[in-house]
Amino acid sequence: MKFLFCVTVLLGTIAATSPAKIPYKVIEVTGKELEGHSFLRLITPSGKIYHFRDDATFVTERTEDGKDDWKKLPFLTFGPPYGKQHYVQFPANETGFKLFEGTDKSGKSPVDGEIKIRSFAGPNRKRYSVAYFNYPLIQEIRRTEDDIVDYLQIVLEYRSQVYAYTLSQNGDDLFNENCTDSTFLTLALPNGKVHKIKQSTHTTDEEETVADVSSLPYITFFHVNGAKYDIRFPQNGGNTPPTVARDTSRVRDTCAASILDKFTGPDGKEYRFDVRNNEPILTKSSEDVLDKLNVHVYNPTGQSIYYEYTKEGELIALKMTSSAIGVENRPATPFDVKDVELSCIQNCE
Repeated sequence: MKFLFCVTVLLGTIAATSPAKIPYKVIEVTGKELEGHSFLRLITPSGKIYHFRDDATFVTERTEDGKDDWKKLPFLTFGPPYGKQHYVQFPANETGFKLFEGTDKSGKSPVDGEIKIRSFAGPNRKRYSVAYFNYPLIQEIRRTEDDIVDYLQIVLEYRSQVYAYTLSQNGDDLFNENCTDSTFLTLALPNGKVHKIKQSTHTTDEEETVADVSSLPYITFFHVNGAKYDIRFPQNGGNTPPTVARDTSRVRDTCAASILDKFTGPDGKEYRFDVRNNEPILTKSSEDVLDKLNVHVYNPTGQSIYYEYTKEGELIALKMTSSAIGVENRPATPFDVKDVELSCIQNCE
């Protein structure tokens, strides 16, 4: 007989602000110094213009006093600094964004770049993930505990390093974290095997063996909302249901950009995790006992990733599938970018 049950823990409202950190000091450079070296440009509501350069530094562009040319520029420009680029615009009085593709009409050759935006928080106070196919695809991150944030953010990957740049809502204060070695999820099996999945890559995991796992949660992970959760199962089995709780020692991890969807518990049964209205929900999907352990996550690029282990904790399979949707080409709504031929590729209405 199959049935469903839920274990629900009320967490209360979690603040959207990040804990106090030391601001990241950026150097000021001229537009000429940036030429041919900027992979990404970010225009903030206060008028500050930030660039991520090919030396893996964030800098601010010097602007002339009294000039407001920045008001005509899109919120985000990324890709090679010449040739085909992409522009994310948040039009005034609209809740969504428009994505444009642009080609430099001057005929300059594109500069090859290794940068990919993984996620960002825009001036409309919402978070988005970015997937890359023949074009970038931007999707709103909907399964968050706090849909509205009070900061701007760019999480990007460059030369196998993952960085999170978090700014105040108007863009004046900037905080920086290197997320490369940040662990997204830890799976601690009863036999002492512990698997760690890093933020920087979801294609492998790190395995270690500990003498005593009794004090460790079965699963510990950072949700895309930045909160850290612990899922515990009873040590001696029985009918006691598992529990899920937020680790209050960590308020927010700005490097978190993934989602745990479902997993196999130590009892061999499959469970699904979700957060709804500030409540973590753990649901047992059936009474079937599986002969393998599975962990399913969504990464920031919109991919579904399945990890499959033996009951003894040996990784035996890893599968990645795309969850992307198609994008229609529709007439563009141009904005003022000089010498660039624009076409709208997403949310063009």
